[in-house]
Amino acid sequence: MPGRVPPSARRVLAEFVESVGADAVVLIWTKTRRGYTTTHEATFGNEYACKGALETVLDDWTSPLEIEEEEEDHGDTGSQGE
Repeated sequence: MPGRVPPSARRVLAEFVESVGADAVVLIWTKTRRGYTTTHEATFGNEYACKGALETVLDDWTSPLEIEEEEEDHGDTGSQGE
């Protein structure tokens, strides 16, 4: 874990791991002071599992919207005459 992790963040991680039986947890938060925002993180578990979880989330958040949603709205225009 880079930098100092506040005891409250460690408690949140420990409680979460215990309650859900997690193998790896990544906690990310931001702080804004005087108009300057910093990002902080705390991790628990295998480094590769944490990185894999972050990559999965990044892929999910950056993937384009599914084309299927658009097809559902316009897909049955040919069946109106039946």
